[in-house]
Amino acid sequence: MAAPEESAESAEAQPVFRRVRGLVPLVVLVLVGLGVPGFLKWSVPRLEARAARMREEAPSEPEGRLSLALEFLRPRIHTAMIQARFSSERPWYVTHQVEGTDATQPEIWGIDLSDLEQDMVAQEGLVARLVLPAPEVLEHGRLGGDKAQGVPYFKQGAQVPDPSTLACERLVRYLERITHGLAGDIPGARLEVQVGDVRSDA
Repeated sequence: MAAPEESAESAEAQPVFRRVRGLVPLVVLVLVGLGVPGFLKWSVPRLEARAARMREEAPSEPEGRLSLALEFLRPRIHTAMIQARFSSERPWYVTHQVEGTDATQPEIWGIDLSDLEQDMVAQEGLVARLVLPAPEVLEHGRLGGDKAQGVPYFKQGAQVPDPSTLACERLVRYLERITHGLAGDIPGARLEVQVGDVRSDA
C-alpha cells in the first residue's frame, strides 16, 4: 500500500520542480529589465557632461578646429586610399595604361600604396593636403576585373597627359565627398591633393 502513495508524491513534486527551474530565467529577465534603465539613468548625465566639456575645450579658431578634425579625417582618408588600391596583389593606385610595342605588354602607371601612413595628410593653415609621390611605371602587363574598366588606356603614339596631373585630377574626384564634408564643417578649410609637384589648387 506504501508504493502508490510514494508514486503520487513524486508525481506531485515534478511540476513544482519545473516551476522552480522556470522561475530563475524570469527573475534574471526582471533584474536585467530593471538594471538597464538604472544604468542609463546613471550614465547619460555623465556622457552629456563629458560632451559639454569636450565642446568647451575644443578650439574655436578655424585652424585649431581643422587640426582637431584631422585626427578623425586622417584615418578616413587612409581607409579611402586603401580601398583605391587596384588589388591585394597590385596594391597600387593605377592612374593609366600605355599601349606597348609589338614586343612588350602595356605599361601600367600608378602610385605604389604598399606602405601607406596616416601622416600623408599634412596641415598648412586651413589646408589639409594629401601628399603622394609622382606616378611611375609599376609593371608591364594587362589589367583585368571591374577596376580595370575605369583605368584610362592610351594607344601607342597617342598624346599622354602628364601622369601627376592625371593622378591628381582623378584623386580629387575620388575624394570629393570628404572634401565637401570638410568645407561644410569648417568654413574656409579645404582638402587638397598633391601628386609629385602638381597640386589640385594650382
